[in-house]
Amino acid sequence: MGTRKPPVVNKPSTLLSREENEIMIRMLGPRCQTLSTAVVQVFGTDGPHHNAWRKRYCGVATFTKDNARKSYYIQVYDTVAGVRLYEQELYNQFTYSAMMPFFHQFEAEDQMIGLNFADEGEANAFSRAINERLAVKQRRREERRRQSDQQQRQSLHPQPTIPSQPQQTPVHAPPALPPKDDNKKRSGKKANKNKNKISKEQIGMPTDFKHITHVGFDPDKGFSQFNMDEKLQGFFNMVGVSQQHLSDTRTREFIYDFIERHGGVEKAMQETQRYSTSPNPPGAPEVSHMPPPPANTLSPPTPPPSIPSRNSFNEEKAEQVVADGKTD
Repeated sequence: MGTRKPPVVNKPSTLLSREENEIMIRMLGPRCQTLSTAVVQVFGTDGPHHNAWRKRYCGVATFTKDNARKSYYIQVYDTVAGVRLYEQELYNQFTYSAMMPFFHQFEAEDQMIGLNFADEGEANAFSRAINERLAVKQRRREERRRQSDQQQRQSLHPQPTIPSQPQQTPVHAPPALPPKDDNKKRSGKKANKNKNKISKEQIGMPTDFKHITHVGFDPDKGFSQFNMDEKLQGFFNMVGVSQQHLSDTRTREFIYDFIERHGGVEKAMQETQRYSTSPNPPGAPEVSHMPPPPANTLSPPTPPPSIPSRNSFNEEKAEQVVADGKTD
């Protein structure tokens, strides 16, 4: 008999009742599992400056493993109305930061999102579940990259086979018959003929060979001077990118992704040519005054918005009571 799969275990919220947790789990849908559940307020930022938090929702947050979609999501539900209020998939390069024990933030598609937890224990469990998953994804990416690099090296530099010693049967002259003069002449001609031949064992492996996986880009050393096209170097000079920037792995990956998303190396060369031939090309910004490229497309709020009060749950409830005219 085959091994039976272990039952799916959902992590409930400690602040919700058993019935409320059961409602929450049913709202996830089939083939979904919550790895952590917490009561939260959801805050977001508004463009273009993203320098202030604004409350978006109040509900139950789940860190959901969706087997049907084969991905992981941060979701927020309104258990009373029975609707999902918000969802964010864990994309590549996703980061989850605990700014305070009760307030965490991450970057969404067009804004920063903050989660204000009602309970620090739930906040800690939520952060731990997400960061453990992110660590697993990072290890898998590194393993795939390592295997890919190893396969490339093997395809470029196959292991040389050690040639076996040629097993040639030596030809001995018959002892009874002394060699004739004409045989010596033939032997000399044959020796000279063999001297001009080059066997495959005399041919060595290629030296100083380097595989170019992308024009000007090496996955281990970044944009190297060995492969860098002169026009691409001009593009880097134009935008103020130095070798010091390229030596940083995170910055290098950002620059590489940016070039690929905006037309690739050919487009970068065209832009360099266009600016170099314009009547008054704009001067390149000083590198010292140029902010480093962000890890993602949207930088965190600068200056950071003030973190909402942990007591905002009670404040919200009090305001609602006053609005309903239920105060004594």
